[in-house]
Amino acid sequence: SIYYSFTDWTGLSPDFKMVGFDNYTKMLDDDIFWKSLQHSVLLAVLLPLVTLGLALFFAFMLNVGGRRRKGAAVTGVRGSGFY
Repeated sequence: SIYYSFTDWTGLSPDFKMVGFDNYTKMLDDDIFWKSLQHSVLLAVLLPLVTLGLALFFAFMLNVGGRRRKGAAVTGVRGSGFY
């Protein structure tokens, strides 16, 4: 695939010619590329943080949240009837 990135091959026709680094210079000059890279990095950073934060919050609520109540209150995973 690196070889084909240095050509102007469309993927459908059998004809292509070598264009060198022209594809990469076009990519680096494109505003859409930089915007998509920014969104990808933002998702790669924020998604694990939000997911881990929610997981820790729900784990905390399951283990500690119902400990002070007695009776029908949910106290951990074993005490819940709907699992």
